[in-house]
Amino acid sequence: MAYPANWTPGWVSYMTSGNPADIVSSTTVGSAIGTKVDATNGQSSGMVIGSAVIDAQTTIAAAYASAQARPLSEKCGELADIRDWLVVSDSTGTYADTNTEKFLKALAETAGVARLHIPPGLAMTVNPMIIPTGGFNLVHDGLVILAPNSAASSSVKANLMDFRGSGWSITGRGVFDGNRGKQSWSVGQVVGGLTSNSYATSETWLLDPGSAAVPISDFLIDGVTVQNVGNWPVSFGYATNGRLSKVRMLTSGNSPQFFAGAVDCLALDTYSSGITDAGFSLYAGTTRCSIIGATAHQCNQGFGSYCEDVTRQPNIDPLVANSTTIQCHDGSIGFTTGGQVTALTQIRPTAYNNRSIDDGISGASGISCWGAVGAQDAVYIGNRQSGFGSTAASGSTVNAGYFDSTTVGLVLDGNFVTSTGSTSAQGNGLYIHGTQQVYVGTNIVRDPSGTMIYGIGGTLGAGSVVAPNHLIGTMANGSMMELEFADDTVVLGQRMNHGPAQFSTGVAVTSGQIAVPAGIFAAAGTTQATATLINTQIAKFTSGTGGGLLPVVGTGIEIKVINATSAALSLYPQPGQTISTDAANVAYAVPAGSTIVVVQVAANAWDIVALYTA
Repeated sequence: MAYPANWTPGWVSYMTSGNPADIVSSTTVGSAIGTKVDATNGQSSGMVIGSAVIDAQTTIAAAYASAQARPLSEKCGELADIRDWLVVSDSTGTYADTNTEKFLKALAETAGVARLHIPPGLAMTVNPMIIPTGGFNLVHDGLVILAPNSAASSSVKANLMDFRGSGWSITGRGVFDGNRGKQSWSVGQVVGGLTSNSYATSETWLLDPGSAAVPISDFLIDGVTVQNVGNWPVSFGYATNGRLSKVRMLTSGNSPQFFAGAVDCLALDTYSSGITDAGFSLYAGTTRCSIIGATAHQCNQGFGSYCEDVTRQPNIDPLVANSTTIQCHDGSIGFTTGGQVTALTQIRPTAYNNRSIDDGISGASGISCWGAVGAQDAVYIGNRQSGFGSTAASGSTVNAGYFDSTTVGLVLDGNFVTSTGSTSAQGNGLYIHGTQQVYVGTNIVRDPSGTMIYGIGGTLGAGSVVAPNHLIGTMANGSMMELEFADDTVVLGQRMNHGPAQFSTGVAVTSGQIAVPAGIFAAAGTTQATATLINTQIAKFTSGTGGGLLPVVGTGIEIKVINATSAALSLYPQPGQTISTDAANVAYAVPAGSTIVVVQVAANAWDIVALYTA
């Protein structure tokens, strides 16, 4: 058929001209409208609506010279509104059954075809949803609420959304609400948020579904908020190449996480607050999963990887980088294993360039900002910590870092530790508890609050290396280093400076040499208790009068003392020790302008190797 042509009558408004002859009769207007619009099918050619032209085929005119415009009906179909399925706004659960059914149909029918939009202002209560559909593109700007008492039956999988398909995305600025205050659930159930393969517990452990898992892959969740969830706000198991970006996770019971079987998944720029567990966790069997650019604020812990015990599958290559923890109750970043550790379950974990700000607010004893337990080749590089454990009560012990004897392979490099502990309970810096094959170097300690016992302490296991670590300023109540070394420890230029410090026990040099710079000292004191402590292997006294005190070392360690003052120097051994043939605790007088070399030949005895006099 021929469509009526679009034309514009040459009428002039009577309101403008004031001429009664310009008044157009209603029949004339009706005829003109009939010419512009075909009364049979409602189509016209070249209608002008604002600045857009709609032709008889309802096709938007192309704005580009080489574009071929498509019908408007096709373009409208690319963005579907959830209300087109007659979903109604309902925040109480009155329409939960019908809304759930319609929501699932909308996801299935738009998958791979159109974006499905939940608009702002629409609140929709749904029952737990098992979503088999993949390929959907949900734009969520509204509110989706889990119906009250969703776990009333112990046989119900009660997560808000349980995904079974792949290749989907959820974007927008909407909210998923777990309705935590109106849920109750029996032992073994999970009332989670956005999940896959996370639906049962053994009272405290989330169970690995193993062969019953339904693997998913290639999904994206961006920009939305998940809040008020009974258990895990997000928990993705047996998931490959999943991405969480700019997701906010608030006020929920367990840590957001990638779970067993998760491979190459990433939490990027996420925000967690008010979680009574970790801010985000790589949990019990993940591979190459990462937490990057995330923030955890006032959660129980910050970030890391975890297994309850060695029966869990290991976490392989977990990464926490460029992330921040603020006022978390306990630790900031940890790679840990619970129970009796008879196998290593945290394999090659890395913490890089993270910040801990005023964490440890619980004040509990024994907490640590950073840690590795049951780990292999753990790396902490370029992290900084300040104010950890500042509320610790008297009698508590807090650590900037705790690394235990079950860990093999540890790098602590370039980390910055400041002000650990409180005025009531002084804090430790990096505490190494027998960890084997450790590299500890270029770490920096600063103690402006005067609350630290030491910067680096504990005992190095076999096969370790110590490179220069540094104290900025002074440590009013402690020492930079109180670290015992294994016999094969390699020490590369570590200066034991700034306050009292202990040398290692039993450093053996099998090749090369130990390079330790000289220290400049002022003689002081007239007793063993008040003499200046020597804390380098070469000590030069250039001022003062009185004495110098030999350090605590092991047998075979040689100390050179240069007396460049104008008076004799009283060189004291440690309490209970002797120098040469003198009695215990008796000082040896080193003449002015002389150099003495002594070596510890037994647990409580020093011999004079040489005395060079002027």
